[in-house]
Amino acid sequence: MSTPRPSLDRVEPAGPSRRGVRDWIGLLRDRAALVVHRLVAEQRNRTGAHERILRQANGHVAILTYHRVLEDRAPTEGIEPGMFVFRSTFEAHLTALKRRFHLTSLGSVLKAPLSPSDAPMAVITFDDGWRDNMTVAWPVLARHEVPATIFLTSDYIKGGGQPDSEFMGETDVRRLARYGIEFGAHTVSHPRLTNISTLAAEEEMRRSKEMVESLTGRTCDLFAYPFGDHDAAVCRIAGSIFRGSVIVGHGWWRPGGDRTRIPRVAIHDDMTRVPAMFMERLVAAFDSTPPPV
Repeated sequence: MSTPRPSLDRVEPAGPSRRGVRDWIGLLRDRAALVVHRLVAEQRNRTGAHERILRQANGHVAILTYHRVLEDRAPTEGIEPGMFVFRSTFEAHLTALKRRFHLTSLGSVLKAPLSPSDAPMAVITFDDGWRDNMTVAWPVLARHEVPATIFLTSDYIKGGGQPDSEFMGETDVRRLARYGIEFGAHTVSHPRLTNISTLAAEEEMRRSKEMVESLTGRTCDLFAYPFGDHDAAVCRIAGSIFRGSVIVGHGWWRPGGDRTRIPRVAIHDDMTRVPAMFMERLVAAFDSTPPPV
């Protein structure tokens, strides 16, 4: 009697698993897309396309969203690419912005509306209250004399401030406030506000506002929706508490627009490491700005 041959579908493939191969192919695809993006951005920059678009941006504000700023050789394993830029990248961003924009704080923009003929403005914002905002980003901001707005999540700050903490502590916030950093609220526990009741959402906003005011000694009238998540009900609550509330995406802000849905441009290292790619990110966002109603 002959010995049965093993079923082929039971034989383990040699070498990397199918999932590993798919991940590897995905990584190559992402890297190829970045190379193409860089080539396009550099070509548009050389031909003056960026400058032509920016000449149309008078009377608008580019509000940039950052989260973390890491030292250049800091490990990034476990950190989502959209969550960080390196210090040298951040410094290059500020240098490029200073050449083309008037840099100001978000609060200043809301207090002094632009006219259609005013040069474009840019605003630097950070979400959550990461400790590297103080240890890495702030020295760069101070050297360039650029203001910034940091939106704080209360629970993160209460548990922060220790040598091994990822987030700032209350003493850190007080220190930066003395040096002129502007602070806004970002809820207590960083929930998706559309997934909780309106009463809970209002409590998250009010308690976060109170925490910021107690630490800074200033009125807190700026707010950032966690994850950019909002709907009409959440925006109504924010509008009753804050002077301005920021979302994620949707281009540049046109002063006079809806202050409960102020758009921002998300910035991260892989898409903006080269100056031409950074400017491409900004002008692409400007092109996506909805027309005035």
